[in-house]
Amino acid sequence: GGADSARHQDAAERALRAVLALQWDFELDRGYPAPIHAAFAAARAAVERARAARARAACATAPALTLEALPRPRGGRDLPLVVRLADPRGCARTVRVTWARDRVTTSSLNRVLLPVRAGAVTWQVPAAATTSATGTRLAFYADAFDGDHGRLATLGSFEQPRTLDVAPGAPAPPLVRRWWFWAAVGAVAIGTGVLIDQARDPGPSTIVIRR
Repeated sequence: GGADSARHQDAAERALRAVLALQWDFELDRGYPAPIHAAFAAARAAVERARAARARAACATAPALTLEALPRPRGGRDLPLVVRLADPRGCARTVRVTWARDRVTTSSLNRVLLPVRAGAVTWQVPAAATTSATGTRLAFYADAFDGDHGRLATLGSFEQPRTLDVAPGAPAPPLVRRWWFWAAVGAVAIGTGVLIDQARDPGPSTIVIRR
């Protein structure tokens, strides 16, 4: 009944909180049924709230996150993005960036955990994710963590991600598909052939007959 279901849910959350206490970035396999995912989400939220409270208590001034990106990047190429941290007390150690193409859903997320260096983290969205004939949009959010994986600050969220519009673009064709590549190869081949012919032909020689 409903009481048994609630007890099972509570037991699952407790077990998952214990797992997350040991491995803070543990991810649940998507093949589990929806009730397990709901318990996992509740357990993660509880663990992150507790860690965030400890982190904020230890760091009186929370860092602020801002994104640096091209105003209208072109698709079809790797897109470098930079998240800068205003962190006067130097509390943040890592930043986790979660991004997706078009929109953020539980099945489209890409996550990367990056160390903070010189007050910033830098990563690249691969060209395959920016390629589009009509343009696309990247959605993302970022979380800054202290050394104990307590969340200190966020930029955007799963529910309200930040977005970046990418202009239409496709990857440049490989060298072997560009006309000037084969023109250059032909010129080099012709030049090499001339050199070989010259090397094989010793030119006119003089024979001296002595009596």
